[in-house]
Amino acid sequence: MPDHAAAERLANQPDLPPLVAHVWGRFLELDRRGRDSGMDLMPISYRGLRDWREMTGQTLETWEREAVFRLDDLYMASVAKRREKT
Repeated sequence: MPDHAAAERLANQPDLPPLVAHVWGRFLELDRRGRDSGMDLMPISYRGLRDWREMTGQTLETWEREAVFRLDDLYMASVAKRREKT
């Protein structure tokens, strides 16, 4: 069930600084395209990252990759916590 209050809070946030927005954008793109998921939600994989890089021609610096993976870890933890509540 969608959390409409959370969605509204997110919609009313200030713009991210450019550097953060860049990493957040990469995370969102990989979140949509870089998961080897099968039937359940799986973390963004190195394979998914490699495939994304090959398909887009874009690369990530080491710190960007680690930031994307950290965001993904936080996202996966929040999904697991939400599933525990249901």
